[in-house]
Amino acid sequence: MNVLDLKKDDRIKLTAISYISEEPRYAKVLEKPKGIRVYIEVEEQDGYFGDVGSVYIWEVLSRINPDNTEEIIYLDELQCKKRDETIEVLKNMGLRYE
Repeated sequence: MNVLDLKKDDRIKLTAISYISEEPRYAKVLEKPKGIRVYIEVEEQDGYFGDVGSVYIWEVLSRINPDNTEEIIYLDELQCKKRDETIEVLKNMGLRYE
């Protein structure tokens, strides 16, 4: 499934933030993804605070279905190119990006 196929209220699994927890983050999609960002509400668990914000589309690992099965999220070629370009810009700015 492509990340742009996500819909409002989908539950998703996100990459971990290693300096907070090795466990992945879970969130609810608040708006259908546009461009390279997804607007989400993070669930409070495993050291993560419940919070509202946005993440890059490549931080989304899977959609959690109502029966708790997961659908893996894939990026297309253009999305991968945007990811690589964005990470390069962040690194050139001296920012750490995992």
